[in-house]
Amino acid sequence: MMLLTVGLAGAQLAWTVEMAFGTPYLLSLGLSKQSTSLVWLAGPLSGLLVQPVVGAISDSSSSPYRRRQFILLSTLLILTSTLFVAYAREIAQLLAGLTGLGDWDPKTEESVAAWAVVIGVSGFWVLDFGLNGLQASLRALILDRTPPHQQPTANAWHGRQTHLGNILGYSFGYLNLGRSPLLSWVGGGQFRKLAVVACCVMAVTVGVTCVTQTEEVRVGAGGGEGVGKRLRAVVKGVRDSLRDLPLPVRRVCYVQVFSWTAWFPFLFYSTTYISEILRSSLPPTSPPPSSDEATRAGSLALLLYALVALAAGSILPLLSTLGRREWVDRWVSRSSRKGRAMRRVMAGLSPRNWWTVGLGVYAMGMVATFWVRDVRGAMWVVAGLGVPWAITCWVPFALVMESIRTLQLEQQSRAPPPPSHQPRYHDYSTPSTPTRASATRPLVPPQPFRATTSTSTAPSPTTARSNAQSALNECSPLLPGPRSPAFPAQGEEEREGQGAEAGGTILGIHNLSIVAPQFLVALISAGIFKLLELGRSAPSSSFLASLADPSTFAAAEPEATATNDVVWVLRFGGLAAAMGCVVSRWVLETPSERAYKEWVLREPDEDEYEGEEGSEGSVVEV
Repeated sequence: MMLLTVGLAGAQLAWTVEMAFGTPYLLSLGLSKQSTSLVWLAGPLSGLLVQPVVGAISDSSSSPYRRRQFILLSTLLILTSTLFVAYAREIAQLLAGLTGLGDWDPKTEESVAAWAVVIGVSGFWVLDFGLNGLQASLRALILDRTPPHQQPTANAWHGRQTHLGNILGYSFGYLNLGRSPLLSWVGGGQFRKLAVVACCVMAVTVGVTCVTQTEEVRVGAGGGEGVGKRLRAVVKGVRDSLRDLPLPVRRVCYVQVFSWTAWFPFLFYSTTYISEILRSSLPPTSPPPSSDEATRAGSLALLLYALVALAAGSILPLLSTLGRREWVDRWVSRSSRKGRAMRRVMAGLSPRNWWTVGLGVYAMGMVATFWVRDVRGAMWVVAGLGVPWAITCWVPFALVMESIRTLQLEQQSRAPPPPSHQPRYHDYSTPSTPTRASATRPLVPPQPFRATTSTSTAPSPTTARSNAQSALNECSPLLPGPRSPAFPAQGEEEREGQGAEAGGTILGIHNLSIVAPQFLVALISAGIFKLLELGRSAPSSSFLASLADPSTFAAAEPEATATNDVVWVLRFGGLAAAMGCVVSRWVLETPSERAYKEWVLREPDEDEYEGEEGSEGSVVEV
């Protein structure tokens, strides 16, 4: 299972480099802040276009490399585009020289700057498309190669590799790679060396996955339908499902719109926020920090944020299942006043309520930026947001997956499963490797409520920008549906696939509710940056006219200027989180939450009363 999923760690590392360090690098090339926000429109566009296209084409392929060929093609695009971005200035100088401009020509510098911006922006767009293709192909390969009873294990490994990629990316970003003798041959500064390291790690991890996995040749895959017909069927299915979307999923999608409107500004601009706080906190007589130093400070904050998210993603799901632990049921009284109060608290620690808490914590973190004046305070704010990020990467996916599971069970109860061809799966379990419950322990938060004991984690950092992914990714392992008295364990009924297509369409619609806010955030961020710039320079000029001005796409201020415009974009995200906090209270209670609450708060029967009275010390009145 590790070899099957290790490619995700490399993909997440590449995405982390783009997400955390892309904005500072574009600013260093001379792009203005409002223009950088428009550059990141590549994320939602690629997410909407690439994933369904790659899925439809690879599904209809009968090649023995039907998933891996897209994995390799996407990896090649990522490697090429990343190197083009990292060497944008050198390539721009080469192109300027080919046009006949000499070093002595005053137009040379302008031409180099213009070419560098074009190469950098184009490279990031290609990188976004490649990352979406790679992530979609890797997930499809995992789904193809994993038998149904080991899907929870695959989800857990998905989360492990995603977190590993996040932590590696932020750790490499914090290290002073610019002075590393091992990378002196690369040249350039921190971003270039980080990009080269990310390319090497991604190439190795993806290569391991492709070499160690085999795929079944599926003759007549896709039912003889062309790719265009399959894509039209996908669009029609999404349109029909939007009308018939289950109410619980619909309300989750409403909250996701507000949630990701809040998260995208943070994922795009958190590093820039720390950098600007660092510059503004220095005395006027102090020399400004270099771009690499400021970026490394932002990387340290994001590393702390990723570690906090990892810890929170392991602890919070355990708190949500605390009432099912045998020792809790044995030591917390059901009859005493204190015991009942404690049980009411445990019953209230449901995923739905955690989501509300997470959005509230995010909003309060953005309010705290009004009082932050130094880097230490900014790092505390960024690190603390790891808790709501872990919740965002856990709760909505768990709620949606439970709704899908409910739909599948209803379909199975209405009709017997038809005989179907079973693809050959590889059984990744061994006598020493438990499956199902125990295998889901480490990093992806387990099912919200289940009777077994387990431990767990979150994405990601993560996403975001595709992933935003996640991240958009960082941000997006799909958790298995909960099992409780209301939800029987998965068994042989999983062979039938009536609910699979509906489930895939629902997941696609849920993904739309994550991706769509990125368009809004990009436009609003550009407007906020331009308004702040106009407020400092020419308040009488027209805002709409200024957007049409070509100078909009040039940096309006030197790189080291200590203005912190980014914080206002983050505060806009805090406002969206506050609205999402209110809307989240309309999310419907799931059957597993209801069953868990009834279990925790059930009244003791006569035997329990007699047991508490007859055995001293057997029950502690908490």
